[in-house]
Amino acid sequence: METNTTEQKAPRPEFDDTHDPMEVVRAYGPAAGIGIAIALALSLGTYFYKNQQQNVRDRASEMLLNAQSVDHLHGVLDQYPDTPSAPMALLALASERFHESRFDLARNHYEQFIEQYPDHVMAPSAHLGLAYCMEAEGQLGAALSAFRALRENDPDHYLAPMALLSEARVLTVMEQFEEARALYEDYLDNNPEGAWRSQALAAQVYVEKEMRASGK
Repeated sequence: METNTTEQKAPRPEFDDTHDPMEVVRAYGPAAGIGIAIALALSLGTYFYKNQQQNVRDRASEMLLNAQSVDHLHGVLDQYPDTPSAPMALLALASERFHESRFDLARNHYEQFIEQYPDHVMAPSAHLGLAYCMEAEGQLGAALSAFRALRENDPDHYLAPMALLSEARVLTVMEQFEEARALYEDYLDNNPEGAWRSQALAAQVYVEKEMRASGK
């Protein structure tokens, strides 16, 4: 008479990215076979890799927050180019160069940001900064187009009012007073509590004065 025996097998552990490797060790360590050992090694490797990556991001963020010079910002870009801090360092570097009146360098940094991070949440800021550089360098037509594109492409963006006022400012410099006045009126009508309301009112008064003086 044959005796049927059933081999009892330990349940196969399931591993995912959320497992704590130490829990795996405690649960399966005493009876770990080759299969479990391999799965455990993979789980531990993923765990330590993610920890290492987070440590890198933390160091990059700390370096960015403590940056006191353009050299420090370059350091973030050079040492941590694949972290979320890199695009922010690039924007900060562009802004710093703009305030130093190094408009050519600022423009290069803004263009680099737009090329490397076209879908970044801060991309509109880079486009606005690039338009400021064009204006500062006397490229009024290009600046006007850039401000207008930024405003028209996303009229609900928080930077749209700044783009509109910048567009009006360039039009004023180009002595296109009627168009400038229309933009200031648009801003004042649609932003009764706008942060730039007093500046827009003053600019509108200036434009109307220039229109009277020129007979337009």
